[in-house]
Amino acid sequence: MRSSKSNLSLHCMSVKPTVVMVGPHPHQVIGGISAMINLILDSELSRRFDIEHFSTVVAGPKRRKARVALSALLQFVRRLLARPVSVVYVHVGGDVSLYRKSVFILVARLLGKRVLVHYHAGHFESYYHSRSRLGRWYLRRVLQSSQRLLVVSHCLRETMLRILPGVHVRVLHNAVHQAALVNGEARADTDRLRILFMGDLSASKGVHDLLAAMPRIVARAPQVRFLLCGKGDVRSIRRYCQQRGLRPFIEYIGPVPLSERGKILRRAQVFVLPSYEEGLPVSLLEAMAVGLPVVSTPVGGIPEAIIDGVNGFLIPPGDVESLTERLLALVADPALRYRMARANRERIAREFDVSQFIAQLADHLEVVMDSPRHSGSGVQREEASLSASPSRGMDTHRAY
Repeated sequence: MRSSKSNLSLHCMSVKPTVVMVGPHPHQVIGGISAMINLILDSELSRRFDIEHFSTVVAGPKRRKARVALSALLQFVRRLLARPVSVVYVHVGGDVSLYRKSVFILVARLLGKRVLVHYHAGHFESYYHSRSRLGRWYLRRVLQSSQRLLVVSHCLRETMLRILPGVHVRVLHNAVHQAALVNGEARADTDRLRILFMGDLSASKGVHDLLAAMPRIVARAPQVRFLLCGKGDVRSIRRYCQQRGLRPFIEYIGPVPLSERGKILRRAQVFVLPSYEEGLPVSLLEAMAVGLPVVSTPVGGIPEAIIDGVNGFLIPPGDVESLTERLLALVADPALRYRMARANRERIAREFDVSQFIAQLADHLEVVMDSPRHSGSGVQREEASLSASPSRGMDTHRAY
């Protein structure tokens, strides 16, 4: 009898805590959140936790997306009712994503589960204040119901603390797998110099400002070619470039699958992202990882990665003149490009590599796991105790 109890005890000790993760499909959806989910699922985190991922968003028409979201919710509820869950970990973007994920968060809390919310978008404050009084109350209620709220920048943390006083908010910067990105064919010496834009082809990402800067850039540097990588209204951008005689200077326009991102990053010499609002863009970190100097804007968490004049240039959003001049400065000065490229590679390795991200995420999951089930956001625990959490378990993840 004593032996039986001992075996049961050993079995219980070997069982990994279960993390039910909710977010977009890691491969079918192009974007920063999908890239981070892909990193998590492929990481060492599965040695400590049994990770089950529920994909709430896929590529395709609206009807298919709605069907997938509803199916994911029903499977999610069945899963929470069927077996114990240590933590529900929900990735949240902006706008519609926040409302869609709110249902998962509230259902999990209603069923007595501990919830870790990871908010990735950069424009929460403006979106929050654009809602009705009832809408603002609902968003507060959702985010305050979690045991812990992770955000991608210190700037966003300050915003959350202003709007949601008392909520336990922690910063977890996005990260990249630097070794995987640089592993491949090296950037070839060529008479052409490629400027890469990687993000949604939308006004909020500044793609229209880049298009406005292009005529002056190619007039002074005809060897420049542009790679415009992202989803959006590709047809209208092609038409715009054709009408203005820019088409010969565009090597690519359109989305790039996750598996091809490293290859296209290694084709470029300069990265540009003149956004009007951001969290902490993964594409910018990827560009830094492969050694591209950056021209971007001081919005969201970007100044937490880019120091103006050191590893890139920061210009005011909408300043097409400054955008043009900074890009031309990098085109004309190989030594400046090299210096900024080296600074970016070193900074990624030091501060934004995936191994650091995974270790910090594991600690946050452990803290939430040890919190009272029915407490809202505001887990009280000394930060020094984070690193004292024991490692647990061994292997894989399941995706739904």
